Amino acid sequence: MRLRGVITAVLLLLMISVGAQEYQKQVGVRMGQLNGISLRMIKAHRTALEATFGHYNNGFLIRCNGYRYISQDDFNDKWQMYLGGGLQLGAVFRDHRDDWYSTSNKSDFSGPVTGLVGAFGFEFRPVNSDFIIGLTYEPFLEYGLIRHFRVDLFNFGLHVRLDY
Repeated sequence: MRLRGVITAVLLLLMISVGAQEYQKQVGVRMGQLNGISLRMIKAHRTALEATFGHYNNGFLIRCNGYRYISQDDFNDKWQMYLGGGLQLGAVFRDHRDDWYSTSNKSDFSGPVTGLVGAFGFEFRPVNSDFIIGLTYEPFLEYGLIRHFRVDLFNFGLHVRLDY
């Protein structure tokens, strides 16, 4: 019960701080190894926070990233480039893989996973449009319970987002 109170307090503080500042908001779909819905808030045309909720290895994953737009031109130009990273938390079920880069010899790992994510991406915004199309490279380190460690250097995703 104490954990529920802490989570509620943190969510209330986040909602208050988000409501007190001006953000550009985007909602979208991500397709790749992690398929899901993404929400992004951009502050001051240069920094962004994104949460992605999606399907991953017969389970689910929540990924939270922070970004810094590194393009030198105005934010509303057609092309943007960004760099960032974050955390992921989720669960995988019946993961029938035997990766050479996994320290787990089990081909049937199931359970909670957590990890670190890097991100580098490009975005394209057609002129006078609220749609954004992006390609992101997101390598990650994943750790799950006993002796499950995974590094994925080939994680690409395609994003389609809409300003709202």
